[in-house]
Amino acid sequence: MAKKSSRKKVVRGALPPEDQVFKAAKPSVVDKLMGIVKAAKRHAKEHGTDATKAIAKGVKNDGIHRKAFTAAVVIDTMKPLARAEFLFHLDTYRAQRKWDQPDLLNGQDRPQTDAAKKATAANDDKTKDKTGEDGGEGGDRPPAVH
Repeated sequence: MAKKSSRKKVVRGALPPEDQVFKAAKPSVVDKLMGIVKAAKRHAKEHGTDATKAIAKGVKNDGIHRKAFTAAVVIDTMKPLARAEFLFHLDTYRAQRKWDQPDLLNGQDRPQTDAAKKATAANDDKTKDKTGEDGGEGGDRPPAVH
């Protein structure tokens, strides 16, 4: 009779969607992994297993989603115009297919880039100026509805 392993097998997606928590990878982790993968692609025979191991480590420890990262590597290698066109169409398909379902992620938001954070802050400042410091009455426009 074979000895049973005492380790529990972790089954991805075993929890109901509302109980799952997804960890977003830090930009520095993505940049580092992107560099490793690009170097491995340049020296495919010599470093192919290095890239595979690095991606597996990122998946296990750093919140990297394997398929999403693979797609990001492909997109990152595109020329700017081709990338812009591809992303335009991908965003169109996402909207048409209604793929964005944040309720499945238990209220988790996508991480914002620094540029997006600055734009949000600038917009908030404009709203404060027009609606009064406390966001209430007193400006020439009604308070913003979020």
